[in-house]
Amino acid sequence: MKPHIHVGPLILGSYSICMTIALLVSAHALNLNLKRHKIQHVVSASVLASVLGFCGLIGARSYYLLFEARAGLSVTEWLSGNGLTWLGGFIAGLGIVVVWTIRCRIPPLVFLDILSVPTALAYGIGRIGCLMAGDGDYGIPTRLPWGMRFPNGTIPTLEAVHPTPIYEFVASVVIAIWLWRRGRSSTAGVCTTEYLILSGLSRFVVEFIRRNPAVLAGLTNAQVVSVAEVISGIALAVWIRNKRQTIRVASNVSGF
Repeated sequence: MKPHIHVGPLILGSYSICMTIALLVSAHALNLNLKRHKIQHVVSASVLASVLGFCGLIGARSYYLLFEARAGLSVTEWLSGNGLTWLGGFIAGLGIVVVWTIRCRIPPLVFLDILSVPTALAYGIGRIGCLMAGDGDYGIPTRLPWGMRFPNGTIPTLEAVHPTPIYEFVASVVIAIWLWRRGRSSTAGVCTTEYLILSGLSRFVVEFIRRNPAVLAGLTNAQVVSVAEVISGIALAVWIRNKRQTIRVASNVSGF
């Protein structure tokens, strides 16, 4: 845990540094994906990544303040950067995607596929920022040799606990690599469905060793969202499959 990094007279927040790295890495991945789909001339990767990153942070903070923050926050706490939720950022980013696909006349599923790898990478790197800041999203006590202690964390612990942000980082990188390879020749929307399913499953599993309290049927808030994410991915996969079958049948009929 190292919430601040000293560079000469400057004091930089480690979380902010990680978010900057996440933005740069995701912008590069986005640019590569745009080139792969030969539409980099339609939209600037750096501008899009910046807009998505900025709006995602606003959405993540707004969702936290509206639904997860405790009552009676001080003005300082309201204005601070503490308290960000993935779901809020996802909702805000999805809104930007809708606007951008209409503006650039790019098929929505193709655009979402292009964003799947950058999103996975940005999420994973952001988790490392959470770990360094010690914001309390680590796991339950463990005797495993890689357990970590956070005596000065948001939720202090002198016991060795699961470094769950590292688990999520590794999972995100694996998902990003898988989606990058799948994106070479897969049908439009497939990478999006697989991102929803894989990221939902990884977060659902990790939550079993996180400190978050149960909110519904023994599941945490993140697990409820993860279930919804997986169901959405499966529903989208079924829709894509049915659409392909409908197109295939129509082609056969017209050929007959």
